[in-house]
Amino acid sequence: MKIRATIAEYAVGNADGTYTIVRGGLEFWIAPQLALTLALFLFIEIDPGVLKEGPHTLLIRVTGVDGLKLIEGNVELLVVASERPTRVAAFIQANIQRYGPIAYEASVGGLAASRILDIRPPEKA
Repeated sequence: MKIRATIAEYAVGNADGTYTIVRGGLEFWIAPQLALTLALFLFIEIDPGVLKEGPHTLLIRVTGVDGLKLIEGNVELLVVASERPTRVAAFIQANIQRYGPIAYEASVGGLAASRILDIRPPEKA
């Protein structure tokens, strides 16, 4: 793989180059009621040597049910020579109005990764 993404409740970079990820790999979210403001992290990992060294712009997009764009924004990242992956934890807050799948997407330098988070009512837990 060249680029990977996961949805997590929390993700933060540590001083030693590692990351702390809490409840990573989310695939669904139980929402007792809507509208809901959902605050999650999209954690992206890019293999070493895939992107040229230097600054890059990572595009983050969150798309709701029926293709409705909920969030779109850029994250600036700096790729350095390393044997370790380039890692980014992007905090994303979205207002969810309907149950169904939400697509979290990240793209940079011709690479793309996405994850789906299914927003479910309690009876479909």
